[in-house]
Amino acid sequence: MVPRLLLSLGLLLLACASAQQQQPDMHVVSLHASPSASRDELLGVFQGFGVAPATADPLLQKVASKGEAVVIAGAKASCEAAAEKFVAVGAKATVRPMRASDRPSEYSDSDVLEADTAMLEQLMESSAGALVTFYAPWCGHCRQMVPDVKKAATLLKPKGVRVAAVNTDNEPGLAQRLGIRGFPTVRWVGGGSMVDYQGPRKAMELMTFAQQQHTISAVKGKVGEAVQGVKAMGRAVSKMAMSKILGRQPTPPQQGAGAAAAAA
Repeated sequence: MVPRLLLSLGLLLLACASAQQQQPDMHVVSLHASPSASRDELLGVFQGFGVAPATADPLLQKVASKGEAVVIAGAKASCEAAAEKFVAVGAKATVRPMRASDRPSEYSDSDVLEADTAMLEQLMESSAGALVTFYAPWCGHCRQMVPDVKKAATLLKPKGVRVAAVNTDNEPGLAQRLGIRGFPTVRWVGGGSMVDYQGPRKAMELMTFAQQQHTISAVKGKVGEAVQGVKAMGRAVSKMAMSKILGRQPTPPQQGAGAAAAAA
């Protein structure tokens, strides 16, 4: 049985999900960057699977840039046989059970951050914030807006504004906890709060909303820093006032052993 190649730019998520339902024992081959195997040798392995160099090249580039990437999915025995072929040319390849996060996404190889629950929590706590699209792979409207989200992410990146996407099928219970009732749902998250976006799902409108919220988040962050500064100053003043009320002078700073000896 020839293993299924994971095409990060072309394989439909539904097809991958369907394959996993039909084969609960789905495994993946994770290819690691290694100087021992040349590009031509690795392309030769892919060609042995019937995969053209033009298709395999983006996968090898991903392996080189990230140090590791999932390149093949299939039954365990097929993946083990495929991994042996990579090892034979000097590469490092490991086989493990397929995870939900291994499924290719429409947002792969783009400026959109593919966020899980942990990353989402970081974005929500951040004062900088981020524009987040919550989607489901089976949702037609979600797939329709992918090009616009990716374009908005590319336009916003030089401005320091982050764009992320969360596959809610990979994060059980997340949509319910966040009160999401339909897909796609777009929100600005940051500073411990969320703001729903209700406008058109087009790149320029998404970009305008994100820039507005990013500016608001920046202002709130500066106000928060100023408030903390005022509170710190207030505590210092209160301490001095209390010292006067109690009839004692504030304790002077320590000047070292020499000063203490001179005073004696």
